[in-house]
Amino acid sequence: MSLIDQIQKGESKTLELKESLPKNESIAKTIVAFSNTSGGKLIIGVNDQLSIVGIDDSTLFEIQDKIASIISDSCFPGIIPDIYSVNIENKLVLVVEVVRGNQKPYFLKSRGREDGCYVRIGATNRLADSTTIAELERQKHHISYDEEVYHDLELNRLDMSPLLDKFKQTGKTVTKEKLENLKLMNYPDAERSRYQNNVS
Repeated sequence: MSLIDQIQKGESKTLELKESLPKNESIAKTIVAFSNTSGGKLIIGVNDQLSIVGIDDSTLFEIQDKIASIISDSCFPGIIPDIYSVNIENKLVLVVEVVRGNQKPYFLKSRGREDGCYVRIGATNRLADSTTIAELERQKHHISYDEEVYHDLELNRLDMSPLLDKFKQTGKTVTKEKLENLKLMNYPDAERSRYQNNVS
């Protein structure tokens, strides 16, 4: 889909439109939200009626440098955007494009992780709650919710008999390696010897 077609569809989860350069924190929030969610484009030079108004080409490089500095100074972990201009209807628009990051959660340095983490919901940037931040952490480590380790309970305190019985009914034995391969249990290497004989 061409850039003009994207613009005509209006703002969305992956597109934000501004007539002129927004305030520093507004830019940073959008870039953080895109990086935490599905990536996206911030396009400068489009008004609320989706008309191309463009930017002054004499200030193009100055605006590009300013945006790059805002993102570098305001966002953590580091985000490297693709900043470029596009000529549409003989007017220049500036595009700030970011991909979905792999170092989530991203947040505003000035506000910290708990108060400065944003996600994109519809066409808005929303402050992430603690549950969302935890989910972003799991995504970074490629861990689903049901694979997350529960650290408050030791293996030897679990009743494993229902699981052992199920495996026995199918004629299969259970080993700790099988449980690990099925992602039913996990523990640090230093603790492996402690649990060596818990499952046989």
